[in-house]
Amino acid sequence: MGRAGGEEAREFGEPQWLTTLLVLAAVAGAGAGDARGAVTLLTELEQVRNVRHTPEYMPSLPGILRVTIAAGEPGLAARFAAGLTPVHPLDQHALVTARAQLAEYREEHCEAAALYAGAERRWKKFEMPWERCWDTAAACSHSAARPRPERPSTRRERSSPASAPPLPSLKPTSAWPGRPR
Repeated sequence: MGRAGGEEAREFGEPQWLTTLLVLAAVAGAGAGDARGAVTLLTELEQVRNVRHTPEYMPSLPGILRVTIAAGEPGLAARFAAGLTPVHPLDQHALVTARAQLAEYREEHCEAAALYAGAERRWKKFEMPWERCWDTAAACSHSAARPRPERPSTRRERSSPASAPPLPSLKPTSAWPGRPR
């Protein structure tokens, strides 16, 4: 999957699209067990002219670092995060998260814990529309007979499939309560 996604990304040729597509292809490749292929895609991303100045770069940073660190390439991870100046709140949150990941890798546990705690506070304050959608979807997908699940407290928990509420079984709309059959 990583190679196909990378080939499609190259066809676009624009740094902002390359950021999104190469990072997604690298994350998918790493998830499928192709760490070397994922690092190859991210190394290619590093070489893209002006890539660090695209709006997609900094929000992608935590995913980039997760892949590069897990693949045993901490030097590459550090290069991706070096010398960045956040412009928007989302960039600030992503950069704090990236710094926490690097501190954790260096086994600077106190610094990593403080940075992760700061990142968590930032992400909680930075409500995004999809966060509101999660609440709405959770409320809609659980009937009155079932208690509403607690919203995961940390970004890591929200991104974990194991902590997601079970999805209701899909039924034709004619089978829903109150609908004529």
